[in-house]
Amino acid sequence: TKGYAKTLPEKLPTYQEDCLKIYDAVEYYGNAFNVPIIAYHGDKDPQAQAARNIEARVKNLTKQFQILEAAGLGHSFPPEQQRRVFSAMQPFVKKGRDEYPRSIRATTYTLRYNQFGWLEIHSLKRHYDQATVEADYSESEYLLKTDNVRVLGIKLSSQPPNPLTVRIDGQVLAPVPYTNRLGYQEVYLEQLDGKWKSLLQIG
Repeated sequence: TKGYAKTLPEKLPTYQEDCLKIYDAVEYYGNAFNVPIIAYHGDKDPQAQAARNIEARVKNLTKQFQILEAAGLGHSFPPEQQRRVFSAMQPFVKKGRDEYPRSIRATTYTLRYNQFGWLEIHSLKRHYDQATVEADYSESEYLLKTDNVRVLGIKLSSQPPNPLTVRIDGQVLAPVPYTNRLGYQEVYLEQLDGKWKSLLQIG
């Protein structure tokens, strides 16, 4: 990936540049908003650059990113360093995961990676270009701001806003929920010709 593989040319053919987005974790740095991340490496490990590349991107996005470095080690993860990393993880484990977070920040370039908590991206306007969603939930509404997204779904909370209101890219919608086979209520939204509309279900 760029900034890590030393033999990678500065400029590749467009189809190769685009396909780097499938696997290059650095390009998905916006998702660090959603989860705590602990990176580990030895100070002599050539792969340490991977963690530094991500750190440079996320330092202004989240305070839940930290790097643990082991002096005198290369690409290895001995037991004492494992215990050190697991110890650093314990506060997050003890707190647990928020099953329905108030805010989600989603970044993807492909539908291979399209699920973000209660938000799911079902269609992009252009694959391998960056697609983002800023999604916030409150007792009164769902508030979303999107870029390069054509269809998305929202799994509603157990106590959704009543009346159900979705404010997306400046539009205000009152979508009709769809109950899936697991009993969850979802709404699906599609953007056509610059306007969002509600869909009853996907497929």
